[in-house]
Amino acid sequence: MERRLTLVAGAGDLVPHLVSALRSGPGAIQILDVVDRPDSADIGAVRWNACANPAGSSQPHPFTRYEFFSALEQSGSASAETGWLPAHQTTGDSITGILPAYVKNHSLGEYVFDHGWAQAFERAGGDYYPKIQCSVPFTPATGRRFLLSGQ
Repeated sequence: MERRLTLVAGAGDLVPHLVSALRSGPGAIQILDVVDRPDSADIGAVRWNACANPAGSSQPHPFTRYEFFSALEQSGSASAETGWLPAHQTTGDSITGILPAYVKNHSLGEYVFDHGWAQAFERAGGDYYPKIQCSVPFTPATGRRFLLSGQ
């Protein structure tokens, strides 16, 4: 099931930017149509890899390729049952950008140790989970996470 939302991106406090949303030039708000994709298969190998490897390198980063994400999801390693519900964000229907993302109900399998933050927030009465995590599951490998096709 495809869900759509509008992402409003701007520097600093958003209220002044919202008031002047029609202004053009530096400091103007950019409104981007974002689609929440249920899994990597919804995007497909060709479109995903075009964003993961826009320069057409013969040796692209292995942990941003479609094949890696697809293997995690198809094997059930990154699934709702393991607490890694795929929720990849893409730029509209043309898919010129991808932000690999997962809805998490715990902090296991990450290399960002936020257990202390979660416990403190919950002691203060908040609900830390579910959270959205923009990452490559189960790996501390560095690399691009905003995948842009260059188009």
